[in-house]
Amino acid sequence: MVAHTIPVHRCVELVRSLTGAAPSAGFVHGLLAKAVAEANQAIRTLLTPAHVVACDETPIRVGPARKKKYLLVACTQLYTWYLLGDRTLATFKGGLKESVRHM
Repeated sequence: MVAHTIPVHRCVELVRSLTGAAPSAGFVHGLLAKAVAEANQAIRTLLTPAHVVACDETPIRVGPARKKKYLLVACTQLYTWYLLGDRTLATFKGGLKESVRHM
């Protein structure tokens, strides 16, 4: 999912066709969160002391209710960190936990 940007539902279909098992989309999301948690922490740590960090926020609609959220991005020439949340201080303070939880 990460290296080739494969949608979750497609990963579910691939697992089903290869193994006969039918994991839920939520289970696949959970695996992704576990797989990238350590890398996410490392990227955030490497961005913190950078002299120049480019930041962006893009409003998007997510979930069945199409709730408004923001894709928040902080990056340097080498690293990019994404966070899905809102524009509150709580989102930024709990950024790492939120970014992993929403993957």
